[in-house]
Amino acid sequence: MDKRLSFETIVKPSRSAFLATAAAAGLARFAIAGSFPSRADIVHTDFSTLPAYGNGTIPAGIRSRQVANVNGMTVHILEAGYETSGRPAILLLHGFPELAYSWRKVMPSLAAAGYHVIAPDQRGYGRTTGWDDSYDADPDLFRILNMTRDAIGLVYALGHRTVAMVVGHDAGAQVACWSALIRPDIFRSITIMSSPFEGAPSLPFDTANGAPMPRLAPTDDDLDAELAKLSPPRKYYQNYQRTRATNDDMLHAPQGLHAFFRAYYFYKSADYKGNNPHPLKARTAEEMSQIPTYYVMEKDKGMAATGHGGDRAWRRPLLHSCRRRIT
Repeated sequence: MDKRLSFETIVKPSRSAFLATAAAAGLARFAIAGSFPSRADIVHTDFSTLPAYGNGTIPAGIRSRQVANVNGMTVHILEAGYETSGRPAILLLHGFPELAYSWRKVMPSLAAAGYHVIAPDQRGYGRTTGWDDSYDADPDLFRILNMTRDAIGLVYALGHRTVAMVVGHDAGAQVACWSALIRPDIFRSITIMSSPFEGAPSLPFDTANGAPMPRLAPTDDDLDAELAKLSPPRKYYQNYQRTRATNDDMLHAPQGLHAFFRAYYFYKSADYKGNNPHPLKARTAEEMSQIPTYYVMEKDKGMAATGHGGDRAWRRPLLHSCRRRIT
């Protein structure tokens, strides 16, 4: 097995900061309540006041609807292949910062192959409601085990006791992996995209008989301290995204939320020629300084200004390319 550290495995060593990352997104402030959350913090939406999901861009054969009473939430889903009962299910779990909408172009093909295709807006995203968006809320309901319950509750609500395949992208890959690991009787096969799964965490072994304790890996805070010493100083994006000010920084981006997200997605894509993914030698500040600023940010800037349209010197050519390439 190739033991080299890849661009993706170093950038995303774990999804332990999944809650903190999503909490920062303009898509939704991703946090949940403690034992007795304030009703004002629970997300409720009058869907009659909203435009049709996707504003006319959803392919034919896909419908949008809400499914109530799923692990305490009303879950918004896109589904295809729903016309015929008894079809095997495929569950598609999006990543960050994404929605069920991310799967719209592959859903018709999967439905044509004979599947009931289900793509939810996961807890904390999109038109799924019933979660608490207060910054100071207890994050327990967003832990992976509870998000596995979300997945099981949804497919059960839709009349499926098994899922032929669960597919996870990015942060959704961790939910997919743990769902298959914990309940292989339900989730019969798995596909993950872009975010590798390292398996269940290891524990110290044979220490009572003299085996040494394993050396602890550097924390994100340790990494940030080293990144701050670079010239120019940098910071790790997950540390930034767990701060209180981050949501407003992106939601109220000076260039506008629409322009920010268009540039953000383009900047991370293969269409942006400045991207050059390659293996890194270690998870050190020096090595990680090679990573673009959407992951290892400029220390004195928020996400809306650190490579996604905030710098006027390069914003025009980037957004010009973005407008030409993104539909």
